[in-house]
Amino acid sequence: MKFTTLIPVRFNDGRKVPLHQRIYMVGLSNGGMLAYRYAAERTVRLAACAVVAGAIDSRIDSADPVWTLPVPDRPLPMLILHGDADPTVPYDGGAPTDRWEFLRRHQTD
Repeated sequence: MKFTTLIPVRFNDGRKVPLHQRIYMVGLSNGGMLAYRYAAERTVRLAACAVVAGAIDSRIDSADPVWTLPVPDRPLPMLILHGDADPTVPYDGGAPTDRWEFLRRHQTD
């Protein structure tokens, strides 16, 4: 997560608009999981966040503890998109139904 913390600092070029009013984070799949975490842990750095097909607060095996996000410092506008028929990142969390079969069906030459 350290590299994601450095990105907004790199773009702070002396403008008068505070960073948290102009930084928007978007993540897809695993990037969506990262976006959820970043938004929860560093809410004050963002204007808003969007997640596509990312799951959080779940576990792969029932023996594993459920990993949950920390409570954000403030409310943050979010756009969350996720289909309930997604075989790669299941809507309810957990392991993919059959990742290798999905990749074989969608392989290109």
